[in-house]
Amino acid sequence: KSTDMDFRDIFFYFTLYKTVKYIELRDKTIFMDGYEVGNYEGLTEGYNSAYDEFYNKLSPNPQVSYLFKKYFPDQETARIMRAISLAESKGKQTAINKANKNKSIDSGFFQINTVHKHKKETTEQFISRMQHLEENFKAAKMVLDKQGFQAWSTYNDKKYLTYMK
Repeated sequence: KSTDMDFRDIFFYFTLYKTVKYIELRDKTIFMDGYEVGNYEGLTEGYNSAYDEFYNKLSPNPQVSYLFKKYFPDQETARIMRAISLAESKGKQTAINKANKNKSIDSGFFQINTVHKHKKETTEQFISRMQHLEENFKAAKMVLDKQGFQAWSTYNDKKYLTYMK
């Protein structure tokens, strides 16, 4: 009888361990896929100060809303940039596109191209930096200020219009 109890205990702990590991793997996958409603570092950072009905409608993620308000205070610009981000990466902060004709790579929420990397930065470092949400917003703001919306192919081919609210 004590053997049956030992087996049940082992089975219970094994099942519990597998369940915990499954949840950890699922949460890690959600983060790595970078889905906007996934688990983010600093999810609520700046949420209270960013509360604004317009910006909160741009994204269900308070961090994304906050960053749109911070980097694109003009609401029409924010609306267009939101549509561009969805057309470019489907809202994934870890999206990578290596299919460019000039062999450059686009990375992150706004698909910032490696032509914008710092002089001493490697391509791998640039990609990693662009997958950090706020770094990608900073870079998008810089690109927008220098080149305008035309820097994004989805603006030029009007694919962004599908995502305009």
